[in-house]
Amino acid sequence: MWCTVTGDERAQRDVLSLLVPGVPAGELPRLRERLGGEGLPRPAAGSGPGGGGCGTDGGAPSPAGALRAALAAPRPSGLGPLAAAARKAGPLDDDLVLALLERARPARTLPALLGEEVRPDGLTAARLRELAARHPGADPARWRGLHDALATHRGTLPELLAAEPEAAPEPADGPAPLPPRSVPATLALLLEHTAPEQTAAALRALPDAAVRELLAGGSLPGPALTAAVAGHGDSRSRTALAAHPRLDARVLKQLVAADDPAVNAAVYRNPRCTPSLRRAIAHRLDRVPLDEGLRAELLSPGADVPATWHTPLLACGDPGLVARALRRGVRRAAQRHALVRVWESRGPDAVRRLLSDASARPHLHAQVRAEAEAALEEPDGAARLRADGEPYDDPAALPRLLRTVRGTSTLRDLLNEPYAHDFPALAAAHRQSPFMPKAAEELLRHEDATDADRADLLLNVLNAPWRTGGRYGGNTAPPARRLADEPLDDAAPEWAEGMVRAGLLDPAALVHPARPAARAAGALAALAERGLLTDDARRALHSAVRDHLAGRPDAWAALLRMLPGFTGSLAELVAAAGQAAAPTPPAAPPAAPDSAAPDSGAPAGRPRRPGPAAVRAQTPGTPEFPGEPRGERQRAALGALDLLIRLAPGDAPLPDDPGSLRYLARHHPADNPGGESPAWLVKACEAAGIAPEDGWHTPPPRAQALAEPARARDAGAAGHTLETAYLHGVLRADDLLRTLPAPWLVRRPHDWYRLAFPVAWENALAAFLDHELGDDPDAWLYLAAAAREEMRTETRRPPHGATWPELLERSRTRTGAPRRRTGRPWRTTRPSITARPPATPRPPPPTRPCGSSPTATTCGCGHWAPCWAWRGPAP
Repeated sequence: MWCTVTGDERAQRDVLSLLVPGVPAGELPRLRERLGGEGLPRPAAGSGPGGGGCGTDGGAPSPAGALRAALAAPRPSGLGPLAAAARKAGPLDDDLVLALLERARPARTLPALLGEEVRPDGLTAARLRELAARHPGADPARWRGLHDALATHRGTLPELLAAEPEAAPEPADGPAPLPPRSVPATLALLLEHTAPEQTAAALRALPDAAVRELLAGGSLPGPALTAAVAGHGDSRSRTALAAHPRLDARVLKQLVAADDPAVNAAVYRNPRCTPSLRRAIAHRLDRVPLDEGLRAELLSPGADVPATWHTPLLACGDPGLVARALRRGVRRAAQRHALVRVWESRGPDAVRRLLSDASARPHLHAQVRAEAEAALEEPDGAARLRADGEPYDDPAALPRLLRTVRGTSTLRDLLNEPYAHDFPALAAAHRQSPFMPKAAEELLRHEDATDADRADLLLNVLNAPWRTGGRYGGNTAPPARRLADEPLDDAAPEWAEGMVRAGLLDPAALVHPARPAARAAGALAALAERGLLTDDARRALHSAVRDHLAGRPDAWAALLRMLPGFTGSLAELVAAAGQAAAPTPPAAPPAAPDSAAPDSGAPAGRPRRPGPAAVRAQTPGTPEFPGEPRGERQRAALGALDLLIRLAPGDAPLPDDPGSLRYLARHHPADNPGGESPAWLVKACEAAGIAPEDGWHTPPPRAQALAEPARARDAGAAGHTLETAYLHGVLRADDLLRTLPAPWLVRRPHDWYRLAFPVAWENALAAFLDHELGDDPDAWLYLAAAAREEMRTETRRPPHGATWPELLERSRTRTGAPRRRTGRPWRTTRPSITARPPATPRPPPPTRPCGSSPTATTCGCGHWAPCWAWRGPAP
């Protein structure tokens, strides 16, 4: 109702933003005149044909050259900004990186200077390996001395290593102060280029804080350091590495292979630990006991641990842990399997104790309890109970189920329950018949997934926005095949961004063969806004403009006219527009400066006096208007002009400049004074022959404004629609009171607190309740009970719930309470909300000082306490 940007307008804007940068600057004025677009996008510097930057500016050295010059000084200084600028300009040469290693001081600044520039097969990596092997080697004492000296050493890293400093003595008055974070980062740079045995020796010598900073904090450790810790580290270093929140699940699985309870506990707590890996830890409790701290945390009733920590315990066989997992609520098949595992691990007596456990029994289904109790009376009860249950141990069960599942709740059960995970079989089933994208997203981070498996799963996840074969169908087709076989849909920008960021799509493919052109242009424009448009895509766009549109304003007009219904690619659209446009007529000779136009009515030989618009057009430096008002100041222009014209005495002169009129005609409907396009603007535009593309705006009828919230997608969207209607006077406060659901005022959506209409609604409600309930405490309590019941079914999505007047009527109907009202009328210009009996005299309400009681109904200042602030029990 209040939105003016249509799909066609957005597509035209996207196409112009992509193609206009390929127009030579000299052709832009003629193009603006033909399209009537003073707000056409301007090409960025160097983005037009033949544009491009160069490595130097006026003879100034390149960033890399400036860094080389600084390193050549006797004592290099100020290297940080120079190195950052050089890295931003492009990758550094290996010899420049080596020079930084040899010359930068102090040594602990090296990680910040080098960044990610050390290539494993380069000269700098070879030099670091040589330094590490020659000096500290596998001697723990030398590594500790290097750690202690880095904080204060002012020379280069090779100088410090050659000095072979000794470890600092322990301070007598307490623990040593923590070194700067650059110290562990420098050690990590060196340890990334040492042999695994040397790395293990170094980590054993370093203090706890340094090991945690190296392995558990900041950026991920390098692959060599990670592999050395996983394969040769001790319990302390592996525990620290397992705590890193960004560690890959495959590395977590390597750490679990060490069979260390402390390491397993850190892996179990890691946010990237998968449900299957947690199940693997829980199912090996007979061989590797659970860490006591983790066990206490899992069993504690007051510990705030996520459900994903408890569900993997379901089939572990430990009665206490199984009882805790059952409290999370699982399917009957999983409950039966949990009892079977306890029976097989601890015997039938453990099952009897679990069935009688007061904390677990309420969460077991009655049928499962009956089956288990019957099986306990038979000699082969465990085998029979297992045979009647779900085949969780069959590796073919999960792939078979994932092929057909289409519900997210069922999928969650399948992935959380203790099905056997044969990942090669899962990957093969997914390639044969793709799973739903949510399943692929979960399996993508599985600890057994290879790089090839992850590539197939990632395609499924990234293809999800562009749906085919139903809402939940999976798709593993590569982007090039999809663009050749299928037309894009409205999710093209999201789909394209995901594919480009993953390196699976060249944006140039959206110029051709992607279709239709409007959606391809929307995807390209979204990529350009995010800095993802490649040079190949820009060259393809500029080439299309040069070949078909250059110097032909009529071709541009034809392109915009054909765009909405064109089914081909963007490149085909540009070519078709060039063919459909009329040939460009030759330019007319300029008129003599002292002659008047034939129809001007001026005497021959006498120059015509230009009007205000012509004077502005001939004035150099006249600013051009943007395409449409944007931002608070620009959008306020229409209201400001309307106020000035209304306040001006007599008939105020109307604007006649075509540029400013086109600019004002593109205003947003929400910026209309009173919700209606001003009459003076309509008159001025008609006189200039200007008409907005979507027509002039008129306020919607009151009935339509009241019906809009029911069509909104949620309460937040409904709020912005109501705000505009309220501010423009289409809706009044009592309209809101009789239309909007009561819970929306009690628990306002977060984006309503900046709006004006909720305050008006609240004030109208206060006046209404003051008039209806007065100081009757029972009536207020009955209303509060009705409001609390309505809150239980609260929804922030349409359709609406009960309004406050309806809640009041409901509270009176249910309790049989008499209708009460004060002697003061509730003033409103609209009909009364509820029928009320004649006024009856009653004593004035008791008065109390403000804040004297939290349950006070009124106070001496006349401030009425809102009933929604009371949240006590129902009477």
